[in-house]
Amino acid sequence: MFRTACSTLIRTSSTPSSSGWARYAALQQVLYPGRRLGALFLAYSSPDKQSALSNQFTADQVKHDSYARGFMFVGPDDDPDFVRSEARRLGADGFKVYHDRVPQADTWNADIPQYMPEWLAEIADGFLWLRPEIVAAGRTGGVSLDPTLIGIENLGSLKHSC
Repeated sequence: MFRTACSTLIRTSSTPSSSGWARYAALQQVLYPGRRLGALFLAYSSPDKQSALSNQFTADQVKHDSYARGFMFVGPDDDPDFVRSEARRLGADGFKVYHDRVPQADTWNADIPQYMPEWLAEIADGFLWLRPEIVAAGRTGGVSLDPTLIGIENLGSLKHSC
């Protein structure tokens, strides 16, 4: 059964002209026939200010099913009043903040408050989630998601925001 499902998935998953909830649900049914499907969606947008398009796309997709949830991409320079009203308009379930929104060359070493400002934590209190991307440059020059490398300041920032 699994081999047949994977074969079907590979055959049908050539690069689509568009994607979204319907395609995702159809492909998941190939792997898990008859199962109730739910998911958390976030359409990543590059830091070039295309978040509005990604956020609208996510909202348009999750409205198809009550088991689907969507995050709204937010940057530190966004207007708090706009974020609050847009989140309500879109029906966002939470927010996603990402280090690459910080205006510095080495975003991997950005401190959490640089991309997750206090005003966002306050707004997020009325929603389900606030999901920061916690990253740090590793000691060997690579990138690490190891919490012991993110620094005590960032751990303190997370504690304060919660």
